[in-house]
Amino acid sequence: MQQVESLIAAGRRYARKNGAGIAVSLVLHTLLALLVLAGAARHTTPLFSRPEPFLPIDLVRLGPETRSPPAEQHALVPQQRAGKPQQETAPQEARVSPKGTKPAPDDALDTKLKALAKLKSPDTKLKLEVGQGVSTVDASNGATGDSATYSVRDFVLAQVLRRWTIDLGKAKDKPLVIALQITMKRDGSITEATIIEQARAKTDAYYRDIALGARNAALLSSPINLPPGDYPKEMHFTLRLDTRAVLH
Repeated sequence: MQQVESLIAAGRRYARKNGAGIAVSLVLHTLLALLVLAGAARHTTPLFSRPEPFLPIDLVRLGPETRSPPAEQHALVPQQRAGKPQQETAPQEARVSPKGTKPAPDDALDTKLKALAKLKSPDTKLKLEVGQGVSTVDASNGATGDSATYSVRDFVLAQVLRRWTIDLGKAKDKPLVIALQITMKRDGSITEATIIEQARAKTDAYYRDIALGARNAALLSSPINLPPGDYPKEMHFTLRLDTRAVLH
């Protein structure tokens, strides 16, 4: 026990004599230990490190011959796609009568007249048939066939039938054919319409009424709408009007 106390006392005496040196030594040893630990930490690999980023790559096996995809071709100047041609149609104007009312739809005779008027007549002289004196005109639009020939009489007949009014009840029971001798100028104006069967008209009252109506219809139809063509100055022909044509 005395030895321990003596050692403690000796240490106290040594500390009092060399206390400053011991403190400096302790500080130096502490700094040295810190430098050693810092160097060891710099050269040591951490246990848990952040994985480096990576990019997925697909491997493509090349064939015997490999070509790059074709490049897109662009026009030097912007092009505009051409539109489809459209057939031009002439606007149809609605005809209105002087009283402000629209006319009735075209009948079969009017349709036939318009179809005949669309045919083109060449510059040919009017041919007169021997016998009844019927005038005809040959017309062609460059195509062959029966439709290339028509008669001027057809134009006159179609337009006269539109103005011919008869008693439908009597005409149905007793059909008649009225023959008129027509004199017409090249401009389509009818200057004369004569009933051929004058004797029958004097004795048959029914026939006379129908025949007078046919003659009046011919005169009221003047001037006749004729297609373009080279016609004689004056034409003479026989026009036959059948009451059954009006009934149908």
